[in-house]
Amino acid sequence: MAPPLHTAAPAASTTVASTSRAFCQARGRLIKLRWNGETRQGTALKPGRLHGASVWAIHPRQLRCRRFACTASLTIKERQTGVEFKLVQKFWDGGICRNLGAAARTKKVALFTVKVYAVALYVEAERAAKELRIRSKGGFGEGDEDYCAALIDGVFQKALQLTMVRDVSSDQFVEAIDDALRPSMQFRGEVGPLEDFQAYMLSQRLDKGVNVLLLWSTDSYLDVAVLPPSTSAFEKVTPGKRIESTSLARGLFEIYLGDSSIVPTAKKEWAEGARRLVASIEE
Repeated sequence: MAPPLHTAAPAASTTVASTSRAFCQARGRLIKLRWNGETRQGTALKPGRLHGASVWAIHPRQLRCRRFACTASLTIKERQTGVEFKLVQKFWDGGICRNLGAAARTKKVALFTVKVYAVALYVEAERAAKELRIRSKGGFGEGDEDYCAALIDGVFQKALQLTMVRDVSSDQFVEAIDDALRPSMQFRGEVGPLEDFQAYMLSQRLDKGVNVLLLWSTDSYLDVAVLPPSTSAFEKVTPGKRIESTSLARGLFEIYLGDSSIVPTAKKEWAEGARRLVASIEE
C-alpha cells in the first residue's frame, strides 16, 4: 500500500514532477491525489512563493513517492494574461518535462501595449536538473543570463508552449520570427529550414486560445505543432512539422532565452525556475 500523500490540486489532473516541492494554492484544502492506481487524500501545508505567485509547498519526502512519478493537478498561471500552464507536461517524445515559468509576449501598437500570447518553457526534468547542477558546481555562473545560456546549451529536451491571447495573423507571427532569425540563418547558410518553418506556420490559423508547441529534441530536430484550445493531452499529439536543423531550433529558442529576447521578462522567470530545479536534487 502506498503511504498517504500530502499535496493539493487547483486544476485539471496532470503528471507532476515532485522535485524539491509540490505546489498548491490553498492551505488546509482537502485534495485527492492518484498514485500507482490508488487515490490518496492530503492537505496543503507550508507557505511559499513560486514565480511571483502565492503557493503552498510540500517537500517530496512528505510525499514519499519516487521523484518525477506522482500524479496531481498543478499549474502555473501567467500573471498578465491569466493563462494557466501545467507544472509538468509529457510531450509526444522524450521524458517528463518541468515548467520553469511563464511570461507574456507584448507588442506596442500606437500608444498602447497589447498582449499577444503567453509563453512557458519546459525542460526534461530529471536530465536538466542533473546537468544544471553539474554546471553550477563547476562555477559557470549564477546570474540570470548564465542560467538562460545553460538552458539553451543543455543536452536535454526542451519545449516552448505559446498560447495565443488574441487572434494573430500567421503573416504577423512569421514576420516577427523572420526579423529575429533570418540574419543568423543566412550567416549559417541555413535559410531553407527557416523557410520550411515559415511555410508551415503560414498555413495555420493562430486564433485566440490556440497553442503553438516548439519541441527541441536531443536528436537535433525541431517538432512544431499548432493545436486548438481544447487540446490538453500533448503526449498523444502528432506534430505537424519536423525539421532537422539544430541551427533553426537553437535560433528559435535564442529568440526567447538569448541576449535580445522578445520576452525579456521571461528570462528572469526561467532562470529562477532553473535554480529551483537545481535545488530540488540538492535537498
